[in-house]
Amino acid sequence: MRLSQQEIHCVVRVSPNKQPWFLSTIYASPYYQLRDILWNNLLNLHNTVSTSWLIGGDFNEILEAKERFGGLPINNRRTDNFANFINTCKLVDLGFQGSRYTWTNKRRHGYTILERLDRFLANYDWLNLYPEDLVNHLPRTYSDHCPLLITLELPTTIHHNIFRFETMWASHPHFQQLVHNIWSDDQLLFETIRNFQVVATRWNKQTFGNIFQQKRRILARLGGIQASVHYLTGQFLQNLEIQLNLDYNNLLRVDEEFWKLKSRINWINDGDANTKFFHMSTLQRRCRNRITALKDTIENWVDEHFQLHNFILQYYKSLFNTKDISTANSR
Repeated sequence: MRLSQQEIHCVVRVSPNKQPWFLSTIYASPYYQLRDILWNNLLNLHNTVSTSWLIGGDFNEILEAKERFGGLPINNRRTDNFANFINTCKLVDLGFQGSRYTWTNKRRHGYTILERLDRFLANYDWLNLYPEDLVNHLPRTYSDHCPLLITLELPTTIHHNIFRFETMWASHPHFQQLVHNIWSDDQLLFETIRNFQVVATRWNKQTFGNIFQQKRRILARLGGIQASVHYLTGQFLQNLEIQLNLDYNNLLRVDEEFWKLKSRINWINDGDANTKFFHMSTLQRRCRNRITALKDTIENWVDEHFQLHNFILQYYKSLFNTKDISTANSR
């Protein structure tokens, strides 16, 4: 554990079956010269942290104009220094649910200033450890700051499997023949599509299997070959190594296609392989698309899972009920 006037650092282990991670809590100075010292301290710490890293607290700085209401225009030099620290450390803002601003000057009658000074940031490894995290801005009471509550894992919900076409299938030499065999002029289009979904899902499991397990298995075999005492003189081992490297490169291409599809990013050129980038994009998109709370008709937040389910169901029932349809048709 380490601490200073603006930062506290410690290692956290949530449960015995979870790996520990590094936590930094921040209480940044109101003076920008001292905040610059904080950014430099965190940049130096980034070079030594080789594990999952979560940073949260009062940074006393905003990143862009929309994070402030009222007051003077933003200082670009200060926001650039803050953004540079975040980008250099490869951190991601975890977002939030609740009020847009976390701090107020508690003044009224045209002198109100609101800012988002508090936030949570995390690196790729931490996001991979807790992909379902959720940050809540709780209501302000006595303090001029609102408390931040981070939930590491949301309650498990049952998801129905949805069929999705994977672009990596098209790279397989047998896929075109599979489609040709399924498509028939004798069947209705709906039946053909449903048949394709069943066959393609089964074929995907048998042909591609678990990409990540296959990669680990090939790497283990390569490690065994290269550690063998017969490696330098064994022609069979050397030929096997060549074949395994080809198989591994094919899996890397399939893996990249998999994450490209999930991240919905099409502007990366072929050859600019960066699976970690696509994985990070997928995690961020999943956080953006997740609905954890909605406001009802009287502006109250509905955030309990069961209540949220019923609220959405009732909304669409009232939207598409037969009474409204008949009224619309009669006009």
